[in-house]
This record gives sequence, structure tokens and C-alpha cells, in this order.
Amino acid sequence: MKTQLVYNPSAGMRSELGEIQRAMHVLHQCGWHTEIAETVRQGDATRLAYHAAQQNYDAVLAVGGDGTVNEIANGLVDSNTALGVLPLGTVNVWAREMGLPLGDLAGAAQGLADATVCAIDVGEVRMQQGPPRIFILYAGIGLDAAITQIVEPQREMKRRLAVCRREIAKRVLPDPVWPNFSDNLGLNKHSFVVQARGYCADV
Repeated sequence: MKTQLVYNPSAGMRSELGEIQRAMHVLHQCGWHTEIAETVRQGDATRLAYHAAQQNYDAVLAVGGDGTVNEIANGLVDSNTALGVLPLGTVNVWAREMGLPLGDLAGAAQGLADATVCAIDVGEVRMQQGPPRIFILYAGIGLDAAITQIVEPQREMKRRLAVCRREIAKRVLPDPVWPNFSDNLGLNKHSFVVQARGYCADV
């Protein structure tokens, strides 16, 4: 298996290099040839994944959370290159959906090595400006998107608020269209969430 492993060294993962190397060792023992590609800015993971697919890599592995998974998925859609994840995110929704262990990259690597590749459905968002984007978990607009925009750059706040936000979303999701709201975010419009999977997703 020719595989590219994509991770962001500036996102607090330098301390995880030992775990990443152990995961790579597991994959190597299973006959996988793995290369590491580092990201520097938003969008790099999508570009790296796209080029890997063009070069007929068998798989691209996201080392990180659901944001990294989403970027890579956008680079791999409509290709024959598989998407995998070594979970290092806040809530790791995709890894949970796939039944991968959390806090054990070597175990997750073994799970990927033993897994069967299969096709999945994705959602697509078309905007007035820019290319379409796909999602494999969920997409939200309005309040949900505003919270994400504020919290996403602040990694420590994101970790602290993730569980709280998930519990709030669980109580809101039964009614997919929320009433009009106006708050200090400057929003006064409808907000809704579209889910493609059963678990309430990470920020």
C-alpha cells in the first residue's frame, strides 16, 4: 500500500511525533509504504490529497481531527484513493464512526491495516463564490458556522468547549431549522445543520 500521511506540525502535534512514528511502524509491518507530508496553512491538506490521488496513492491518512479529515476528503472525492484517519482531534467524530480507538494511534493504524476499503456517500455544498465543497459528517450555516469560525483558530478554547457544544447540539438537532435569532455575533437569520452521519460532529 502506497500511502501518504498528512499532519499539521503547528497544531500542537509535535509532542505526538513518537506516537505517529509508532503508528507508521505498525503500517510498515503490514506492508504499507508511508510518506509524511506536513501542512502549513488551511487548504494544504486538500492540495496534498489531490496530488496524492493524481499519483495513484492507495490511501491518504489524516493525522488530526475532523477538520483535517474534511480537507483531505475534498482532495480525494471522485478518486480511487482511500481516506483513513489517525485520530488526534478534539472529538474525532469520523474516527468514532469508523470504530477506531482514540488515544492509541498504533491501534488505529492496525485497524486501518485490517480494514476493507468501501465507498461512502458525501454531501456537497455549492456556493455563489468558489468551488463546491463536500462533507462527510455534517454541514451547518448561521449560528453553527459562526461558532466554528470563532472557536476554530483557538485550539485550547476549542478543546474546552467541544463537549459542551456537542451536548447543546444534541438538544437542538431534533428540530433541524432554528427560529430567527439576533445576537452579538451580528446574525439575524435562520440557522440549520445537515447531518450525513449519526453522530453529532466536532466543531
